[in-house]
Amino acid sequence: MLPLPTKPQEKETEATCNTVQQDRKYYTECAIVRVMKARKVMKHSALVEEVIKQSQPRFIPDVQFIKKNIESLIDKYYLQRTDQNDEYEYIS
Repeated sequence: MLPLPTKPQEKETEATCNTVQQDRKYYTECAIVRVMKARKVMKHSALVEEVIKQSQPRFIPDVQFIKKNIESLIDKYYLQRTDQNDEYEYIS
């Protein structure tokens, strides 16, 4: 028996969800870089709080999503960890 093809609406919905997730990822990364560029060095909790505050007009990101984006920016050499465990530094 052949599987039924997915409905065009389901494909559109999935594509829309993927686009929204990607947009939120980029927006969150931009917010993190903006905050860190202004403050240079910041504790993890303060950074997360500030990113949530700046993102609230568009959406409310969860802490795990923000942490994932911070890790991504560390990998891209925008941020680095300081000697203290819960602190980040902006790399200019």
